[in-house]
Amino acid sequence: MGNLSFSELESKRFNLKIFRGVLEAIDENKLKNTILQHEADILIFRTDVLQIGQQQLLHNLGFDYIVADTLSYYTLSLQQTAIKTLKNANLDFVQATDKHKTILSDLVSRTFANYTSHYSSNWVLNKDAIREGYKEWAKNYIHSDINNNRITWLARKNNSFVGFATCSFDKEENICEGVLYGVCPDASGSGVYNDMIKYTANYFKQEGFEKMRTSTQIQNMAVQKVWVREGFVLSDAYNTYHINSLLSKSISKPIETVLHVNDVFLKEHQYVSIPGTVETSLPDTFIQQLFWKEVLKNDVSLHAGSYTFKFIKFTSVFINQEYRMILTNPLEANAHSGKIIVGKLINIKNEITCILYVKKTLDDTIQ
Repeated sequence: MGNLSFSELESKRFNLKIFRGVLEAIDENKLKNTILQHEADILIFRTDVLQIGQQQLLHNLGFDYIVADTLSYYTLSLQQTAIKTLKNANLDFVQATDKHKTILSDLVSRTFANYTSHYSSNWVLNKDAIREGYKEWAKNYIHSDINNNRITWLARKNNSFVGFATCSFDKEENICEGVLYGVCPDASGSGVYNDMIKYTANYFKQEGFEKMRTSTQIQNMAVQKVWVREGFVLSDAYNTYHINSLLSKSISKPIETVLHVNDVFLKEHQYVSIPGTVETSLPDTFIQQLFWKEVLKNDVSLHAGSYTFKFIKFTSVFINQEYRMILTNPLEANAHSGKIIVGKLINIKNEITCILYVKKTLDDTIQ
């Protein structure tokens, strides 16, 4: 299936518990188990576009998911390609070091102000944090003793820095990758981007590398046209998915209630059994009523207005057992989602048995 692992960098950046990976196929059970066992907030994964027919399996999970982007990969056979000369004779390249971090951050800010990626597709993720992430990403490609398989260049024209190129390389596999390129808006259209592609390709060719890879979102047509002109060919593509489960984050203190599902509890909640049957588990409608009563008891802003509900059950809720009900508020109320309350019912084995998502429209929220 491939690996899904905790992403420390992204979790810290967005203040959410994020897991990610590249999967050979969509396995709904393994996705569900990763989310529930780790109480993930967001699961990010990619699969080959040839697996697009499996996308329907994500509906079975019950969680909200987003098809965040399609990433196209291009490959260049370096030793079989004659690299063209640079168009801009007055363009030179400086290998970035730690002393260039401020310049590199400024270049990223200017070139990626309106750039869209899979992060941009997810309304949960803070836009400022996305932009800061690109700065952090670029600076991590400055060559050092730790990052000794990475290298970054700054493009300088008429004594002004106008672009950057970050690359990685694997000497054992004899392959390199153009990871992130950017050209300032005031230098756009002058052939600087083309020259950065030529320069980096020629550098790695001279170093003896056989292949160069690079990638971008499918909608980024302009750069793909440049790559094709320089000899790159489309090699593969991946779809990126985000699953917004929101099971850990809470901007307010979580509210926890212990439920002893016995005869006294059922009587207090006016539970009416079906005549002539011996029941061992509670029906979904009754569980949702329990969630809703607890939500209303703890949040006066939800006593009026319009709502949407999503109830996901993983295992039955049995009579004569003890459960913990935990309510969280993962996000600030906003125009996209309104106010969100997440309810989790957890059994004595510390397993999530069911989840209720309550969304209230922002216009009705009492401030």
